[in-house]
Amino acid sequence: MACLHRILLFATLALAQSAGSAAQDAPAGCPEKAPADLLTLESAGSPLAATIAPGAGGEMVSLRLREAAPSRELLYRGANFCAADGFEGKAPILWPATGRTYLPDTPGQKPRRGWLWQGKTYDMPVHGFARDLPWRVVDTKRDDSEASVTLELVDSANTRNLYPFGFRFQLRYVLRGRVLSVEHRIRAAPDNKDPMPFSLGNHIAFALPSSGATLTSAATRRLFLDAQARPTGRAEPMAPLAGAPLAPFATGPAVPLAGYGQPAAARLDFGDGLSIGVEHRGSKAATGDPVGFNMWGDLEKGFFSPEPWWGKQDALATGDGVVTLAPGEAFEWRFDVEVSSPPAERK
Repeated sequence: MACLHRILLFATLALAQSAGSAAQDAPAGCPEKAPADLLTLESAGSPLAATIAPGAGGEMVSLRLREAAPSRELLYRGANFCAADGFEGKAPILWPATGRTYLPDTPGQKPRRGWLWQGKTYDMPVHGFARDLPWRVVDTKRDDSEASVTLELVDSANTRNLYPFGFRFQLRYVLRGRVLSVEHRIRAAPDNKDPMPFSLGNHIAFALPSSGATLTSAATRRLFLDAQARPTGRAEPMAPLAGAPLAPFATGPAVPLAGYGQPAAARLDFGDGLSIGVEHRGSKAATGDPVGFNMWGDLEKGFFSPEPWWGKQDALATGDGVVTLAPGEAFEWRFDVEVSSPPAERK
């Protein structure tokens, strides 16, 4: 009956968005603080379950491997809504900025956050504002082969105070088999007076086992940042990584990697038979030498975040690492998370 209730509930989400109509398992931590509109994607053909929070930045807040016994939460702090000391984990959307954005340096002054456009100064939160705003549910679908939800964010007076452009941003989460796809479609408003620049990414973070996880990545360049996490312009060639230890990428500042083809791909092997691959592709190149994956984590806290990026730190300020859309133009970016698990975990 619980399974039937979940199926029927999901089918009616488009008609009833309320605490009583959210298909979800009980949050793992501080359920009283959980968003009221959580939606869980499940399909008979998938061993995964993804929980999305439309009203809390459109973020995926849980990704569970249901075939494990018991089910295994894959995201760091997944379904945990207790206050965090530092990084909150999960999988926040990064747009229209990736990383920090700074105004031009002024001699004798500390670096100041923000950016200039057409002679006017605008603030810009770290990683942009999309993760801080409520998204509207546009559509939900479910059958035996897949489950999906489409969300939408459009410009407002509040967003134009930070980012002086009209836009329509649609975000679609799709669960098919062992793959969760996150599809992004951004359209610049036809009445924009200027081309619209942005960077785009996701801060997805995975929970690590106690030891043994390794990283595989096809990057051919490492980029370097200054003390304010701005690109220095320095890049060093590197050999692709194959089963590399995480420590160089998870014991300090983020390590931006570049020089990927399409799709850009990275894989985490957890040392216990679990493997998670992340790959992404876009419809239009970003300028300059963009970051493909911004690698960051903390081994002591038990997480690693292979952030898929279509952009770069400080891109709005420098123009290096932006996608620019003419009025009315659209851009599409998709990243896939593929989960492989050991036979022993499969029910």
